[in-house]
Amino acid sequence: MKKITLLICFVITLVSCEKKQSATLDIAETGVVVELGAFSAKIQGVCRQNSEKALSVIYGIEYSENDLNINAIDVEATQISSDGKFEVYIDGLTANTSYYYRAYVLFNKVYHFGEIKTFVTSSHPQPEKVDLGVGVKWASCNISASSPEEFGKYYAWGETQPKPFYSWGTYAWCKDGQELQLTKYVPTDALEYWFGDGPIDGDTVLHLDDDVAYKELGEPWRMPTIREFGNLVSGCFWQWCTDYKGSGVRGYIVFKAKNTEDRGKRQSPEYTEDIVIGDYSVDNDVHIFLPAAGFRWDDVTMGDKGDIVLGYYRSASLKAVGIPNYAGGTPNYAVDMCFSVFYTDTADYYERCFAMPIRPVADY
Repeated sequence: MKKITLLICFVITLVSCEKKQSATLDIAETGVVVELGAFSAKIQGVCRQNSEKALSVIYGIEYSENDLNINAIDVEATQISSDGKFEVYIDGLTANTSYYYRAYVLFNKVYHFGEIKTFVTSSHPQPEKVDLGVGVKWASCNISASSPEEFGKYYAWGETQPKPFYSWGTYAWCKDGQELQLTKYVPTDALEYWFGDGPIDGDTVLHLDDDVAYKELGEPWRMPTIREFGNLVSGCFWQWCTDYKGSGVRGYIVFKAKNTEDRGKRQSPEYTEDIVIGDYSVDNDVHIFLPAAGFRWDDVTMGDKGDIVLGYYRSASLKAVGIPNYAGGTPNYAVDMCFSVFYTDTADYYERCFAMPIRPVADY
């Protein structure tokens, strides 16, 4: 009987905190959007409940692309003025997208909401085109990033929208969550290893409709092929950096090589066996910065191995040039660019449902 009583009390507690619209609307007041970009917003609200007269008071802003009663994301405010005003900063938004939002106040286990309002994020900013002398021009920052050191959002191979959870069960191009039941991008030389009943379309490079760089930025931007990543490695001077321009972000500064001897060379000050020295300056020489942002699987960002942070970048290529039957020839792997303080690898491959940052290229 004691266990049953405890269970009933637990259920009552959960029910009492359900997000139901209260009859009084003057406790929470939805404010205005004071700052708005492509991927972030700063929003004001007002809490008219004095915390001294309640058991507890929590206040903030909730937002969603659709129904606030089902899929809302709460962002709790941490500071409030003497007159009850507060602000919250929301990041990770999608460019050129409509959002609903409202202020909320939770006190004594009861939610109160302000008026529902909307905002539309601005378009994706056009990155700078950087000519590193390797054919295509490289973008100055990742997709969904507004500066070189920002990671941006993570995308599964062939998907154009970020998600909160990455697995075969949520992957766009497979049937019933089965990794060997792919519905698109199945090379013909994978027949020996293929157990699915989907089409063998023979496509090994992403179509523009499935290219997030093209979808977000338009022409002439697209995702790089693995061959173009190879040209970046073999044609530039790579310098490992632990704090890019004071941002605290690790990664590689990829310089335009000043001479043929520097092409394909790598300098890693953290790795004592690497003694390559190059006369390059982040303030004066042409370069891009690739932050070490890891990758995402399920809802976790992976790639941080203690003091060594790994970088992973999606290519548009399903299979590696000159590497037949890589990963057993199965079509559920895509080829990626991977690096750490110790190496740069353009023949790495991970499952297509894994999510990685995207660095676009432009043909002109």
